[in-house]
Amino acid sequence: MFLYPRSAQVGVIQAVLMSFMITVTGTGNALVILGFVINKKLRTPSNYFLLNLAISDFFTGVFTLPLYLNNYIINGKWVHGKDVCKLWLTIDYTLCQSTIYNIVLISSDRFLAVTKAVSIQSENKMKPAFLKMAAVWILAFLNFGPAIIIWEYAVGYSLLSEGDCNPEFFYSGHYLLYSSIFDFFTPMTAIAFFNLSIYFNIRSRTKYKVQRNLAGFQEPTMSSVFVVDCTNVISRNMPSVPHETTPSVSRNSKILQSLSRICKTNHHSPDVRDETKNSALAKDKKMAKSLSVLVCTFSLCWAPYCFLTIVREGFCTTCISPVLYDVTCWLFFLNSSINPFIYPLCHPVFFIPPFPSLHLSHDVTFTKIL
Repeated sequence: MFLYPRSAQVGVIQAVLMSFMITVTGTGNALVILGFVINKKLRTPSNYFLLNLAISDFFTGVFTLPLYLNNYIINGKWVHGKDVCKLWLTIDYTLCQSTIYNIVLISSDRFLAVTKAVSIQSENKMKPAFLKMAAVWILAFLNFGPAIIIWEYAVGYSLLSEGDCNPEFFYSGHYLLYSSIFDFFTPMTAIAFFNLSIYFNIRSRTKYKVQRNLAGFQEPTMSSVFVVDCTNVISRNMPSVPHETTPSVSRNSKILQSLSRICKTNHHSPDVRDETKNSALAKDKKMAKSLSVLVCTFSLCWAPYCFLTIVREGFCTTCISPVLYDVTCWLFFLNSSINPFIYPLCHPVFFIPPFPSLHLSHDVTFTKIL
């Protein structure tokens, strides 16, 4: 973090704004987590990935931001010692990395759902979802955690000054540059691929639907023709033997009865099939829109900070104003406050009403925000 002189008035305004951000972030994400506890409808693999993101944002609100407020805004320097500094940095960097990996995970899950690259059965399995969630946290810690903890012991010295709290690699421009590129732009490339693939898939299906409607085309189905033929065969060939049944007649009767059951089971009109396809397309469109809001918000909040970090470390150390860098840090943190308001777009029962009207039962009714 950059420390720079600020007036008392600016400090008070920043303290108030940060306190508000902490309240919104902690409360909003806590309500999302509570929703999973009391509403079983939310417990699907796709929504668990959103829960993973909400957990990351929650700890940002209740741990990372309060220490930032107390040290850098109220006191103007780090006052909690080196050990707490390392703990804070380790958790902070892990939470940040888990956020971007969760966005990748959510995007890939939506990509597979829209393109039907996985079967319905595999989509509904919880164990793979939990393994992916755990992998996000493990990778997020491994990215920066070990470097924060052991860097000074590996190089044999520390560059941290009194009252400061930065990772030791913060003073290694090359490491910070490469890590910023790898840990932000590489995942962002994956996110862009998944979301663009979803967009083109939906656009192609929408275009096909429009062409069908314009042409007035209605595709006949084998099941429709099959029913007519079967009915005729059954009514025409069913033997009428009131007293006596030969083996051949008995076999024919069994075949015709089985054929009749198959006809009834497989009868679906073209209208029903078209309605199902239209419903799936509408659902995918809604899901794509909610995902685009989540991804765009994330990109707008994170990109300025990562871009300035790369410029400062890779090209011009003195070109970036500390005030501008501080603004991008605030924008960076703001993402955790905004996300709880985006989740209802992904699922209409994500938002919990105020506690006085909340009834903790299995049939909890959630406020729909759309």
